[in-house]
This record gives sequence, C-alpha cells and structure tokens, in this order.
Amino acid sequence: MIIDCHVHFAGIDGVGGYISRKFKWSPSFLMMRHFTGHLFKKIDTQAVLNHLLETLNRAEKVDRAVFLALDEVYDAEGNPSAQGTHLHAANDFVAGLARDHEKVLFGASVNPNRKDALDELDRVAEMGAVLVKWLPSAQGIDCADTRFVPFYRKLADLGLPLLPHVGAEHTIPVAWGRRDMKDLNHPARLELPLDQGVKVVAAHCCLPVFWWDPNHSAEFLSLMLSYRNLYADVSAMTLPSGFRARTIKRMVGEFPPDRLLFGSDYPIPVNPSLRGWKGEQRERIKRAKAVANPMDRNLELLLAMGFSEQMFATTRQVLRLPAEPAPAEA
Repeated sequence: MIIDCHVHFAGIDGVGGYISRKFKWSPSFLMMRHFTGHLFKKIDTQAVLNHLLETLNRAEKVDRAVFLALDEVYDAEGNPSAQGTHLHAANDFVAGLARDHEKVLFGASVNPNRKDALDELDRVAEMGAVLVKWLPSAQGIDCADTRFVPFYRKLADLGLPLLPHVGAEHTIPVAWGRRDMKDLNHPARLELPLDQGVKVVAAHCCLPVFWWDPNHSAEFLSLMLSYRNLYADVSAMTLPSGFRARTIKRMVGEFPPDRLLFGSDYPIPVNPSLRGWKGEQRERIKRAKAVANPMDRNLELLLAMGFSEQMFATTRQVLRLPAEPAPAEA
C-alpha cells in the first residue's frame, strides 16, 4: 500500500474551516487555483473537496492519502485568534472525511498554545489521527518552548508522529503578519520534541525553495544523523523551481533513505523544471511529467529524481495507522 502522507485540505467559506482574505488573494493560492484548473471557476469548500477526492480516487499508484487539518492561531490566553489565522482546516471536518472515504486518512492538527491542547490531542487520537501537523510560522508555534513538554510526552505515549514544516515557507502567510515568525521554522527547534521521544517528520526535508532562501539542509542532516526518531517527508520536491535540482541530487545521495516518507504537498503544483537534470535522468523526469494524475505524477517524478522506493515502507511504519481488520474465518 502506498500512502501520500502530505495532502492539504482547506475550508474556504466557513465549512470545514476558513482562509483569510490575504491568503485568498496571495500569489501562492492563485497559483494553486491555476494549476488545478480552478482559476476562473467558483471556489468553495465543496469545490476543493471534490477536486481532492477525484484526484485521489483516480490515482492508480497512490492508494491512500493523509488529508491534513490545520489548527488556528491562539493568543496568549489560549483562545483562537481569527485575526492571526490565515488558514484553518478543522479536525472534526477532516476526521469526518476519513470516516466517509476509504482512501482518506486523518491528519490532525493541535496547536499546543490552545487551552485544551492535551484534551484535544486525546480526542483526535480517538478519532483515528495518523499524525499531527504543524506549520510553526503560520500557527505561532515555537517547537523549542519548554511549556510543551507535557504535550510532547503525550504525543510519544500515543504513538502519534509530529509533522512540522521546517525551513523556508512561501505558501501560508505568517501568524499576525509578524516576520519574526519565520524563525520558528528553523530545524534546531526540533531538538526538544526529539529529546522527549516524539517521532518527528520534518516536512520538505528542510530544503530551500528559491536561491535567496536560507539553506539549513546541512544542519538538518546533522540533526537527522544524531536522532534516530527524526524523519523527513519528500513533499514539494516537484515544485516548478529550477534552482532545486542540485540540492535535491545532493539530498538523494546524503539523506538516509530509510528515514524519508512519501508525500506530495498537493495541491501545491507538481510540475518541476527540467533545468539541472541531464541525460537519461532528464528523460525519465520528462516522461514522468506526462503522467496525467498529479498524485501519480508526483510519485513517478520522485522515483525519476532518484528517491528510493524505501520511502513507501517507511511511511507505513511511521504513521499511526489503524489496525487492519482480521481476516474472516472460513
């Protein structure tokens, strides 16, 4: 079974969540609408949901996908802050999708700044969450905050992996519009949850997207070699960024293949540049780009780029998957 561990859901119109006006008109959101064929169409929660489910159900290589919730930003008193939040995808709504659709898995999101964080963590685990997603800069979460130690210990006890965004972020605006929030995506802040025994899956392998982004990949690799419970997913490797080819080649050669999970970051565009790829590898990538289904295309592109099929098994091992039903007796 092949599982895509990183697919984003967005509630648009108050159904299942909401997005801010700033995010709605951002270049990244408009780009996603363009690449999914919705630039000039009505966009609401149902349209988003229909597109994601149709893409997943038509995939021939990808069997299941983790749809990710994203919790709100919370103020100093632990109350939700709609003024600081740019994207909210509600746990209850995404959990309902997983109940109603066999190919969907529930990726929860619990902001540890909320008053009831520990109770909410228990609740999403009961609802079948396979991981907990954070985007620190967009949610105002400092992974190194020692107040979160009880939260981390409960994550470890529940066997729920943490999927935090690490490195440069260009999609969802920062919480409260504060530029210093970008510092929260630094890989060194992961040491505290790692020390508490949490299985941490760093989204996007901490790679820069553009040449002007700070590059912390060497620091991240050092951290990965120091902690056996640190993993990374390969989502967003197939973005249309010609700059990334050299960095991805180095990563394929240096990162432990048994510590990488398969993901797409869909509906982020799956359309890599051919720049920087040569010879037979370039031809393989060119053929993979012709695959119609974007989730299958992402898979084929990653293999063409040199990523190992080991990532499929590692994904199954790390996620907190529901137990398979016992076969019926004859």
